[in-house]
Amino acid sequence: PFLITSSSMAVPTSLKTLSILLDLTERRVQQLAREGVMVRDKRGRYDLIPSIQGYVRYLRAYAEKKHVDVEEELAKLASMDLSDLDELLSRPC
Repeated sequence: PFLITSSSMAVPTSLKTLSILLDLTERRVQQLAREGVMVRDKRGRYDLIPSIQGYVRYLRAYAEKKHVDVEEELAKLASMDLSDLDELLSRPC
């Protein structure tokens, strides 16, 4: 797999920017950093590309662990009619 590790390619990014890009809360980004998923530099900023790569690997591992076939789930959603979708969305979590 393609992995950028050269420090000359580093793109320092703020917590806020990374959380917006990944659609995560800042707290979740911090948790993932503690777990080693996100990459931080010595100044506490996030290294954009390795952090995104780490998050993608994390999601893939999570999907495999849960035995989720993402393509199958997307196909199910795509084949639903609007009444099915409304019913699904109205269920309590």
